[in-house]
Amino acid sequence: MPSESRTGSCPSQTCTPTISGRCSSSASRTWFRAFDEEPIAEQEPLSGFLIQFSLFEASMGAEYLALARKLTAPQVERLTEALHPVPLRPFWPWAPNRFYVAPGLVVHVSSEDGEAFDAWAGATHRSALDPLAGLPIDWNRFDG
Repeated sequence: MPSESRTGSCPSQTCTPTISGRCSSSASRTWFRAFDEEPIAEQEPLSGFLIQFSLFEASMGAEYLALARKLTAPQVERLTEALHPVPLRPFWPWAPNRFYVAPGLVVHVSSEDGEAFDAWAGATHRSALDPLAGLPIDWNRFDG
């Protein structure tokens, strides 16, 4: 779904997107907006959003990937049990993402309905995906 994100102190269309997040309010927020829907405030302040955005981009743009769709909650638990959860609120309002990390590995897990989950793992080296290889998951792509 095409969307835009804005930073500023209010959700109005007069907020100007800025990379620095500067605004007149002391509580800088990021606002999501899809098409002509009302803007939705990101749950994290700008600093947390930028960490989430960086993790998301690191996993999406990684050279080595592991992708799975339609996972169950128990499968997600198995996938993430050996990883460190990133202590931030969910990222992306339409399909909340949670992030998990390990050396050389960033994983984000998302769900639109809370029942079926998608997982995307990005690694700096093929060997960082090794711990995921033995999991009972039907991978759509696995570069490990």
